[in-house]
Amino acid sequence: MDDRDKEKKIEPEKFCRSFLKKAVQRMKKLTKYTPEKTFTIEKNGFHGSYYKPEKDNYPGKVLIVFGGSVGSYMLTEMCTGKYYEAGINVMAVAYRDVPGAPDKLQGIPLELVENAIEWCREYVAKKVAVLMLSAGCDVLLPSEDICKKVMKRLQEKNFVYPYRYLHYRTASHYLCPAKPLTAKLFRVERKQPQACDESREKAFEDTMKFLKEEWK
Repeated sequence: MDDRDKEKKIEPEKFCRSFLKKAVQRMKKLTKYTPEKTFTIEKNGFHGSYYKPEKDNYPGKVLIVFGGSVGSYMLTEMCTGKYYEAGINVMAVAYRDVPGAPDKLQGIPLELVENAIEWCREYVAKKVAVLMLSAGCDVLLPSEDICKKVMKRLQEKNFVYPYRYLHYRTASHYLCPAKPLTAKLFRVERKQPQACDESREKAFEDTMKFLKEEWK
């Protein structure tokens, strides 16, 4: 290997840092909506952003959205924008890596979400749905088999609340309304980008249909 080859060689760690930096910059541009009200743990007991739609297509309902273990709050807000566009009251919530919250998944107070729910019930709507977007171990979890077992148990126990199992054959780690730049890190997103986009859109449509028609 000559000096020119050494110069062309990219260190994986440096590449990842550069890639993620660009991804965050792009995500900032995509969070284009201004929240009606913002909240901090110090002042309000939770960290969040409330978005009030121009036209309320889901009267009497509000959706609270938060991410998973390593999900960025910025990604949560990107997803929130899609629900806002659909015309539902929506609150984006962060429970870690923000001022006043733990920086690890240890000792996270439930109040960081409960306080957001209580605020929504008092000032927005009595019916509150909670949507968590997480896929930290999707490479290990046989989700199709487990979901079928969950459905069977719900049926056997006569579960009183509405539920539905939705299956998307071609879907990546990002089966959520937003598609960040980091989606390209996943092979299926590079190999079948159109199919992944279609799965994302279908999942969003199915979610909104559930919230409108089945969530009474």
